[in-house]
Amino acid sequence: MSARRPRRAEPLAALFATVSWAAVAFAVEGLLALVLDRDPIRSPVGSFAGIGALVVTGIAVWLVLTLTAARPAPWWGVVLAAVAAYLGPAVAALPGGLGFVAEQALSPFVLAEALLAAATALTLWVVLRRAAIRGEADPRTREW
Repeated sequence: MSARRPRRAEPLAALFATVSWAAVAFAVEGLLALVLDRDPIRSPVGSFAGIGALVVTGIAVWLVLTLTAARPAPWWGVVLAAVAAYLGPAVAALPGGLGFVAEQALSPFVLAEALLAAATALTLWVVLRRAAIRGEADPRTREW
C-alpha cells in the first residue's frame, strides 16, 4: 500500500480568498459608483460584460494567489495579483473594441480591483505563514 501524499492547502485557500476578493470588489465598485455618480461601464455593451470581466479577472487572480501562497516571499505575487486584476477587465473587454478596452484600462473601478487583489495576495500569504511563525506545524502540508 502506498503512503498517502498530503494535499496542498494553497489552491483551496486561494479559492476562498478569490471569492472573498470578488465579493469585496463588487461591493467597493458599487460604493464607488454611488460616490462618483457614474456607471462602472459606460459603453453600450451587453448587461453581462461586467460579470464576464469579473469572472475572467477572478480566474487570473486565483491562479496568481495559488502560486503566491507557496512562495517564500509574497512581493512578486502581490505585484502580479494587482497586474492580473488590472489587465483582466481589459482582456475581457477585447470583444467590445479598443474604445471599450481603453475605458476599462482607465477606470477607477479597475484600479480599486487591482489594489484589493494586491491586499488579498499579501493577506493570504500572511495567513498561511502564521503557523510557521508561531512554530506550529505547517498548515500547507496537513492531511485533509
